[in-house]
Amino acid sequence: MHALPAEMLSAGTDAFVCPICVGTDSLLCPTLRFAPFAANSYNNQVASHKEIQMRERIVAAIRKVPRGYVSTYGAIARAAGYPGAARQVVRTLHITAGLPWQRIVGAGGEIKLRGESAFEQRFRLESEGVTFRGRRVNMRVHEFKFATARKQPRSKNSAKTKRKLKRKANLESPAEGNPQQSQKPEARS
Repeated sequence: MHALPAEMLSAGTDAFVCPICVGTDSLLCPTLRFAPFAANSYNNQVASHKEIQMRERIVAAIRKVPRGYVSTYGAIARAAGYPGAARQVVRTLHITAGLPWQRIVGAGGEIKLRGESAFEQRFRLESEGVTFRGRRVNMRVHEFKFATARKQPRSKNSAKTKRKLKRKANLESPAEGNPQQSQKPEARS
């Protein structure tokens, strides 16, 4: 992916031009794919590479949720590798067109949208075969579980392993200052 310099906007227009590809086709250039929301809405600064990478990973996680299943904002953030970034998921859904936004709900299956948007989300989910329990999605049946990445096993030289071995060695050898531990109890016959 190319970096997003501040000069990406063509002079006097709203068209984005990639300085690397020297083109304006968002299908060919991965940088221009996110150009419409690359500017920060608060101060019109161009988004950093990390912000764009985060949005790409969130979009990829959202696209993994299949028809007939739902996921939560927090689960999407965790699947994208950013636990605790549920608000960024909401922001990405809001500014990216073409995503299956109806499949992302709040914790416990609650539809967080209000007004007509909430009715539309429920209607779209029901048309995909998702069932509800009252006002919430039946998460036992329709929650999409992302595959969890396996943790790398700790090496035998890790600090935690060394501390455990040290404690074990201290427990096995008698304490120097405590005579009760150094004497073995006599066996009764």
